[in-house]
Amino acid sequence: MNVKAALAAAAGLPALATVVHGVRRVARRTGLYGFAGALVLTGLGFMIAAAYIMLAARFGAAPAAAMVGAALVVVGLGLAGLLAASVRPPSTGPARSISLLAQEARLMSEGVNEVAAGRPMPLSVVALSLGVLVSARARGVNPRR
Repeated sequence: MNVKAALAAAAGLPALATVVHGVRRVARRTGLYGFAGALVLTGLGFMIAAAYIMLAARFGAAPAAAMVGAALVVVGLGLAGLLAASVRPPSTGPARSISLLAQEARLMSEGVNEVAAGRPMPLSVVALSLGVLVSARARGVNPRR
């Protein structure tokens, strides 16, 4: 049994390889979204420059700069208004269930009993298990089902 599988079995969690795969997938997608955002911003910059050149050729440099600036201010204020209108009030989240509280208390007492018996449970296993339970509670999922 390798170290990853042993840690996963000790913590009572799904295979650690699955968790690592999920983290890598999220990191890859985040990187791709960042790269796509950079390309879109670069394209917008070139479009703004082209609009400025076209306006400057027709009206002159100062009026063209004023028009492009005014257009950007209007677009920015419009987006800010849309974002302000779509903000939801913060939710209180799901109430803590008695079973999840009992699971957290049992896990802590098992860790304390292991230490008292001279068989210390690794602190990282206790912390990781509590983190899984707390995140499951925040999502409103019972991890023991």
